[in-house]
Amino acid sequence: MNINFYPIFEEFEPLLKLYPPVKASEFLPEWYKKQANYKRIDYKFGPSIPNAKICPAIRYDLTEGIILPAWSDVIIEYNKQDTNWVCSVGSVNFLDQRIREFPFLSNHSYNQTEGMNLNIGGYGALKLSSPYYMSTEPGVHTKFTDVTHHIRRDVRFLSATVETDIWHEVNFPFEFINPPTDETKKILIKAGDPLVMLTPIKAQKTKPTITLHKYNQKFVDDFRVHELQQRSVSLSWNKYKQYRKSINEEE
Repeated sequence: MNINFYPIFEEFEPLLKLYPPVKASEFLPEWYKKQANYKRIDYKFGPSIPNAKICPAIRYDLTEGIILPAWSDVIIEYNKQDTNWVCSVGSVNFLDQRIREFPFLSNHSYNQTEGMNLNIGGYGALKLSSPYYMSTEPGVHTKFTDVTHHIRRDVRFLSATVETDIWHEVNFPFEFINPPTDETKKILIKAGDPLVMLTPIKAQKTKPTITLHKYNQKFVDDFRVHELQQRSVSLSWNKYKQYRKSINEEE
């Protein structure tokens, strides 16, 4: 499933070349690249303890999407009552009136976010306006999430799913990780840093349902067989998936 990116204005085309979206597997956080797969408690007799790096859920989340990098330095000063910001690319003296008025950084008013319990001031949630349109094939939407595993400690982008097969303008509202106080704080989002994760997903044609079951011994026994198989291959998720695939094919 492909995501197409189009600069909103021709002048924004260099931004797409300077800070192109990349597969998440090519933009791994430093901790993930440095962490070993296993930690040995006792090098002679003790067990090998798997690190977070080989957790299949974390690995999937880190490698299966697309990272959209920040296209500009963004400097924000904020407290409970006030916020000031500079989006450096917006300081270019564009000749075209439309581009000069492009809202690189704006906000949703407090009335729009009231009751959401976000870490924002009385002025509402700030949002970055993407300089790109995004498009997917019919029946494919795009899920946008924060880059949680990159351990950003300044802002948190709000997750959302956009029907990018019919709607191509996307903006990114965010909250502060540290709640606004009377003291003025300053944060910096650097151009090229991972901004949000994009994951193309198939549009759901049917609504999901939920079924609650009583305790089922057969289901538990089947799970334990699979758990035993995974442990027999040193918790290797890839080997275990191949095992499950062969079982499914036999069935």
